[in-house]
Amino acid sequence: MALLSGAAVYPLLIILIPLFEPVTLGRPVWVAVLPVVAVAVPMMTWVVMPLLNRVLARWLEPARAADVRPRRGLPSHDARARG
Repeated sequence: MALLSGAAVYPLLIILIPLFEPVTLGRPVWVAVLPVVAVAVPMMTWVVMPLLNRVLARWLEPARAADVRPRRGLPSHDARARG
C-alpha cells in the first residue's frame, strides 16, 4: 500500500505544485505548501486512492479478488442463499 500511495502522490504533486506556484511564489515554505496539501489530501482520499484501489484490486488482494470473480457457467448470485 505504501508503494501505491507513493505512486499516487508523486504525479499529483508534480501537477499541483506548478499550478499553485504563481500564488505561492515568494512565500515561506510552510505557507506555500499549505494550499497544495489542502487540495492533494482530499484528492488522494476521495479520488485517486479509490480509483487505484479498484484498478489494482487483483494485485492488492489476489485471494479476495479470486473469491469475488464470477465463475463461468454459474449465475452471479448465490443460489444457496435463497434457501
